[in-house]
Amino acid sequence: MLHGESMRTIFTVLFLSNSIFAQHTMYVCGSISKGFVVGKKLEPSGLYIRNEAGGQPDFRHVGFSHPYLVTVASAPGDAATLYAAAGNGVIRMTAAGEHWRILTDWRHTEFQDVAVEAGAPARIYAASTDGVIASEDGGATWREASVGLRRRFIQTIAVDRTRAGRLLAGGEDGLYLSGDGARSWTPVKSPARMVTDIEQSPHDPAAWVATTQGHGIVISRDGGVSWRRLASVPADGFTWNNAGFSPHDPRTLATAAFSQGVWVSEDMGETWRDRSAGLPTRQVWRVRFDPDARGRLWASVHEEALFVSGDSGVSGWRRAGLDGSVALDLVFLPVKGVRP
Repeated sequence: MLHGESMRTIFTVLFLSNSIFAQHTMYVCGSISKGFVVGKKLEPSGLYIRNEAGGQPDFRHVGFSHPYLVTVASAPGDAATLYAAAGNGVIRMTAAGEHWRILTDWRHTEFQDVAVEAGAPARIYAASTDGVIASEDGGATWREASVGLRRRFIQTIAVDRTRAGRLLAGGEDGLYLSGDGARSWTPVKSPARMVTDIEQSPHDPAAWVATTQGHGIVISRDGGVSWRRLASVPADGFTWNNAGFSPHDPRTLATAAFSQGVWVSEDMGETWRDRSAGLPTRQVWRVRFDPDARGRLWASVHEEALFVSGDSGVSGWRRAGLDGSVALDLVFLPVKGVRP
């Protein structure tokens, strides 16, 4: 994810594949900013639904326009309810975007990430530029949850899907671990500073990966207790925006950087291959594997479009819609009735 001050005109796009084979909904968060000048009419913002029928992109705006919606999450097993991290708070909405409700008040703004605990759908955690807050009742009430954080700018937060109350968070002061539902945090010794994204492997719950600004990519094989930097990717001067595990191959990862494009590893990050050939620029904000198709990889290219590859970028990319956009996040969530 990006710093709150990095973007000015932000909206969230909801991409929904209506294919009968699709087991997940793909949410794309970003802004259409290409060619914008002060005084020009803004594009509609908020949630858009894309219908893949006929193979042509068909976007439909739903719900409210919103200038700064960063990402969405849902409780495992409850695909009907989404929680969004937004500039003006945490928002609860329906999956199709018809109904929205802000769950926080004026004291909490500039949210960067939101997560819902597996097995406890009423337990929500939200990270912001001023720390972490948590709710035990689906967002009806919130408590401060920043005890132990030495610096309060938190960019990303993730729940351990296998252990209740266990979370990892990352921000300007590195990585933190909580084992008590974010009632307290402990700094994790690692080479990471200014953490931009954290992800747990869908195959091995002990495997985690985190990306940083200026400190490369770090990986953990013991549940986030210890971390090591991957020497195979450059560190100084580079911002790695996110890294994701392939849902089909436990040793395959993809990562994206604004100046380095898309890279893919097939050996848990020990070596990487540049898979940017075919993209119009190496300015890539986000990359994500599609859980519904082996080898299908999506990339958000700065003010160009979304691009997709059917073989992890080996044979190139094709433009897939949202022309002129900056997509901040690509999130796949199981459709209703499908187990995560």
